[in-house]
Amino acid sequence: MREFITSTVCYEHNVSMYEIKSSKRDEELVFSRQLIAYLLSLYGKIRKKDVCEVINRNRLTVDYSIKTIRNYLDTDPERKKRILKIEKIIQSKVNEEKIKDKKLGLMDRLIALEEEIINIKLELKSA
Repeated sequence: MREFITSTVCYEHNVSMYEIKSSKRDEELVFSRQLIAYLLSLYGKIRKKDVCEVINRNRLTVDYSIKTIRNYLDTDPERKKRILKIEKIIQSKVNEEKIKDKKLGLMDRLIALEEEIINIKLELKSA
């Protein structure tokens, strides 16, 4: 999920991971970096320390980034729209993964039931 989040933000904002990790501080790049930190903390299932490594920033900056994006969601309609667009893409991927996991779980259960049926049939034949 980490790679999906970073590549989605980079694609949508037309920036590279090299730029995200750089010391550049232009407004659009900072926004992209903050958004990656926010989305990774929300959907990435990774520790904050790892978020710091992904965007090459310290923990305080990551905390501030998350707070800033939350603030944009409350106060900046244009940025909120951009954030929600990317969040919708990420949520879609998360749902896809959940369905995939559920299917795998059902397949495992089906295989177990088929094995049970075979064992029962074998027991009935030998009885």
